[in-house]
Amino acid sequence: MSFVLEDRVREATATTGTGAFTLAGAVTGYRSFSSVMVNGDTTWYACVLPGGAWEVGVGTWVTGNTLQRTTVLRSSNANALVSFAAGTKDIFIAQPAVKANVQNNTFPSGTLMLFQQTSAPVYWTKQVSHNDKALRVVSGAAGSGGSNAFSAALNSARVVGNTTITQATMPSHSHSYLVGAAANVIQSNNSFPALTNSVGANTGSAGSDGTHAHAYNIDVQFVDLIICSKD
Repeated sequence: MSFVLEDRVREATATTGTGAFTLAGAVTGYRSFSSVMVNGDTTWYACVLPGGAWEVGVGTWVTGNTLQRTTVLRSSNANALVSFAAGTKDIFIAQPAVKANVQNNTFPSGTLMLFQQTSAPVYWTKQVSHNDKALRVVSGAAGSGGSNAFSAALNSARVVGNTTITQATMPSHSHSYLVGAAANVIQSNNSFPALTNSVGANTGSAGSDGTHAHAYNIDVQFVDLIICSKD
């Protein structure tokens, strides 16, 4: 599928209403759409009912010599789709005036692009469905997700939630020491006897079982961008 822009392509059509144009063959001295386009190709078209309605837009040629009215750019119906009355119309490939500016022809209509500015450039429309989000590079289909806003997730005052250390969450351990023991503490000569054996004991526990937290700063530098769609 390609975008096609060729000279001297003109046919007649008797299509009425707002449906796809059924092409009736090349006008004498001109070429047919089928001679320059294949199924799925797009082009700029103009369709005119002599002395009546007219329409300019982007059309898609499909097998069966039909031109679908993909996008209306300008028309006699306030730039909307025209419901054509009966009668033979001329339909031809032509560059619309709104596409005559080289800058305006660089990208196909609907192309999305990032800009580092507040307002959209000329021929582009600022998209506002996404706000305060980060960008993610993917190898598959493009989409969006997540639940936390960028500024809320990456601000300068973040604290890990409070945690209370309990017996169950600390390594099992004890602090032991030895206590000497003897049959008689003081002998008759008022001297201390040698310690003959010892027994084990543990220190008492200490602490308040209070909570604590860990503060951290991820105030990442950033540049604001806007998403714009090509008109």
